[in-house]
Amino acid sequence: FGGSANDFGVDLMLTENSYYLAGNSSSIDGDVLMNYGGSDYWMLNINDEFNIVWSKNYGGSDDESFKAFIQHPNDSIYLAGGTKSSDIDVNENKGEKDVWIIKTDVSGNLLWGNSFGGSKIDEAKGICISENFNVFIGATTKSDDGDITKSYGLNDYWIMEIDNSGKLLWQKSFGGSRDDILKNVLATDDGYLLSGSSFSFDGDITDNKGLTDAWFVKVHHDGLMNWQVSYGGSGSDNSIAIIEGVNSSYLCANQSDSFDFDVDENFGETDIWMLELCESFLTRDVVNLCKGDSILWEGSYYKESGLYEEIFKSKCDLDSIKHLILDVRTKPVLGQIVGPDLVTEFSNTSYGVEEGQEWDYYWTVENGQFKDSVFDSFVTINWLFPGPGMITAHIIENDLCSSDTSFLEVYVSGVGVEEEVNNDFSIYPNPSNN
Repeated sequence: FGGSANDFGVDLMLTENSYYLAGNSSSIDGDVLMNYGGSDYWMLNINDEFNIVWSKNYGGSDDESFKAFIQHPNDSIYLAGGTKSSDIDVNENKGEKDVWIIKTDVSGNLLWGNSFGGSKIDEAKGICISENFNVFIGATTKSDDGDITKSYGLNDYWIMEIDNSGKLLWQKSFGGSRDDILKNVLATDDGYLLSGSSFSFDGDITDNKGLTDAWFVKVHHDGLMNWQVSYGGSGSDNSIAIIEGVNSSYLCANQSDSFDFDVDENFGETDIWMLELCESFLTRDVVNLCKGDSILWEGSYYKESGLYEEIFKSKCDLDSIKHLILDVRTKPVLGQIVGPDLVTEFSNTSYGVEEGQEWDYYWTVENGQFKDSVFDSFVTINWLFPGPGMITAHIIENDLCSSDTSFLEVYVSGVGVEEEVNNDFSIYPNPSNN
């Protein structure tokens, strides 16, 4: 299928009685009915005899790059990739290249299109349906502004969730100081698996074996990282595609020119390199707890300091261990506020509390104002008007939720003025003229 220019099929989707084929097209003849400019998203519906039922182009006057699509249970289709355009089907462009998501009906009619990204190059690489029937998107970003709130380096993994009207719900970035290129996403029963390549050795990457490694990141449904792992050798290795295998494992298709570490052999230059991954867990949860409180962990309550262990089988039947390190601490006691409780209006009065080695302080006052910092163990207050006042000291232990509060009720009196009365008087001149 195609025309006289460059046309590429990228992704294929099978429905009950037909196929959807999507890719990029620069043609304006043959099977391609129109072209908006440069390279467009191009989607075809093909029957079981491989005849075209319809074909549609989507894009603007510049280049669009299609990467993946998915059919939603509500009988709509979402296409993902990137765009450099800002016209025709593309209603906004935020930088050099944006993530561009479009929604169509099952007949290919465009319902809406939205751009996401920052001032640099951002492109979607994978798309899937989330657990709550929103849309999850995996992308690579080079931006550090716009919709991207955190940048680790040159290129990062970037994930987001949008609702069915195209509204951005949340987004997160992962990576290190160098190039981290996401290639694919897979929806799992407990989150999403991201795959691609990493050239970094810092940030979220803990083990770099060579130039680039195949880098896998597992996230929960809300985007928080569950785990990450790198595989490869001393050369260049990157993950291209992932699917779910039998017994809850993951099958990963990769490229490799390495011959060491995780790569057993190399047949020459770049090889296809297959991996099967299975999740096992050796986790460590470190929790600080206030004495008298308890924590629910793996179905049981714990309230005493110690190391607790739970052994279980992972989804693919590997032995796994979870550790809980619980540190129970005594709640700090602040003690009394030192200072006078009878003052006069407009006076400056100092107050203090005992100092703790790991305490943060905060003061509040009624009928007065602070003359200095409210975050020290001592403060000076300028009392304002006659009547009752109140000063309160709060402490929070730095590495714990424990806190304590002390109050001191104060009475502010008015400024007293003594009047001297002199009854002696004289008239001059005497006798007076008037």
